[in-house]
Amino acid sequence: MNKYSAEYFAKSFYDEHNFPLAYQKGMSCEERENWKQALTDKIRELMAFPKTMYEEPKVHLLLSKKQENYRIEKYEMSPEPNLWITFFLMVPDFASEKHQTPGVLCLPGTGWTKEALCGEDFCDLDYDPPQPITGNGHRYYYANTQALHYVKNGMTAIACEDIGVGEHAGESLDVNDIEKLLIGQGRSIMGVTVEIRLALLKWLKKLPFVDRSRIAISGHSLGVDSAMHIVLLDTDVKAFVYNDFICDTQQRISTICPPEHFYPICWHMYPGIYRWYSYPDLLAAYAPRKLFITEGGMTEHLERLAEVYAEYGALENFRYDYYREYSAPENRKYDHKPLPKGLTHAEYFEFANVNPEKHFFKFEAAIPWLKDALK
Repeated sequence: MNKYSAEYFAKSFYDEHNFPLAYQKGMSCEERENWKQALTDKIRELMAFPKTMYEEPKVHLLLSKKQENYRIEKYEMSPEPNLWITFFLMVPDFASEKHQTPGVLCLPGTGWTKEALCGEDFCDLDYDPPQPITGNGHRYYYANTQALHYVKNGMTAIACEDIGVGEHAGESLDVNDIEKLLIGQGRSIMGVTVEIRLALLKWLKKLPFVDRSRIAISGHSLGVDSAMHIVLLDTDVKAFVYNDFICDTQQRISTICPPEHFYPICWHMYPGIYRWYSYPDLLAAYAPRKLFITEGGMTEHLERLAEVYAEYGALENFRYDYYREYSAPENRKYDHKPLPKGLTHAEYFEFANVNPEKHFFKFEAAIPWLKDALK
């Protein structure tokens, strides 16, 4: 690459993997707790939460509808001035102060609406083999109805959506334009998203029919990005369904070429995201709380995370499954091999043990795991 190119300069940062707040194997208990505190403090700094955040978010009920064995309610919420979002709450019929349920915050994949998470607008219950792709590129409607699966299994669930999606789409600006406006004020879509979802958790934990000691987050695809930050900022979260493959995004960026194949969309971004820590470091800081990674990833990352849980003596709190195609070790032909430069995205997925055609919410595994984790 031409050394005079601005691209050469910008990409040079991504070839280095010296994160100041990376997890260090063999830390003492005190060192580990100090590291967690430093990492959490840095996340708060990078999220750039405003001083105008309300102590208690403003919440108003908009509608309620009875379904078979549960009710669905729509609310609006404001965590700070001029910021309003809507979300759905799904409550089992038996839920009461005497019969409290677990509470689950459900975070969607890219472009999925809160209605889709509730099963209110899907049209096909089939999820395997893949459904034909619709106009918005979505598949696996039934599998991805996270909130519907959870409420049918006796849990109170919140379904929300991302900035720029559904009711939260811009009127004249797209999500990238909105991100530019926020960055101009020292903020980011990720920071606002984490702020919103922390407010949702705060409200959820105060519902009289929800057991505050049994709170979980369930993130699919894009949803795991904000979830990894939220679970470190809210220590009441006892269990985390991570429905994606574990990924070191900086490593991914430095590996894949041409660049248009890997630069993340703005929902992933905030200033400093690749400077201080990697995503596996965030998951290491979540240990020893209960974690289920449903779609595997690079074995070296999964084994590293297992080592962290083992250091806590809590290996039973960590589970990971691979995609079915990579569940047998002999099918993971690139395990522990160096990751070369210049891969296409498809080649990278092979190295990462990922089958993107089968990327959907693995409810058949996630539901029983979470029920057991929160019993």
